[in-house]
Amino acid sequence: MPSCLITSGATKEYLDPIRYITNASTGAMGAALAAVALKKGANVTFITGVDGIVPVGKCKVIKVVSAKDMLGAVKENLNKHDVLIFAAAVGDWAVQKQSKLKIKKKAQMALKLVENPDISAYAGAKKNASQVSVCFALETNNFMQNARKKLKNKNADFIVLNTASTIGSKNTDAKIIYPDGSSKEIASSKSAAAVQIINEAVKLFEKRALTPKGKRIVCEKI
Repeated sequence: MPSCLITSGATKEYLDPIRYITNASTGAMGAALAAVALKKGANVTFITGVDGIVPVGKCKVIKVVSAKDMLGAVKENLNKHDVLIFAAAVGDWAVQKQSKLKIKKKAQMALKLVENPDISAYAGAKKNASQVSVCFALETNNFMQNARKKLKNKNADFIVLNTASTIGSKNTDAKIIYPDGSSKEIASSKSAAAVQIINEAVKLFEKRALTPKGKRIVCEKI
């Protein structure tokens, strides 16, 4: 079974020591993916936002706060794994300058934001010939168009498209989209969808990676 690096949960970008910008992701999908990989016998590194759900099982868990923290953890572990799955809801922006003291209440306040690093795009540019990269896209409009654009920009092997209804739910309305433009509907429950996503990533890896004796690595489906 190929080893897996999985990012999960929401990142936080602090404005001051008390307040931060984040999103509603619980990390349920990432935890479900890790659970499937662990059940298959994979070596798993699970990088998650501090409040995200953590899978039960023997895996390396790295808790991070900000997008930059998560990028640092991914950089340290990227070359140690075969399958790279980016399920985290990473904040797109950070505050340009974090206040060292609590910001006092004002009638109005303007925030200057800067773009965060694109973690999955970084991994897509750095992955080797045998590594498989899987990304997620959560969209509210122009679903297929936006997801296909992300798939290309991140140099991913496939992308999982979700809508906002999946946040905080046990179910998902996801579909897998491939670089050739084709797509495939997947199961409605996150646990069942995780099985399909892991199986799909493993299948792609098996096509690329060979054992020293030239025999393909075989992984039985759950």
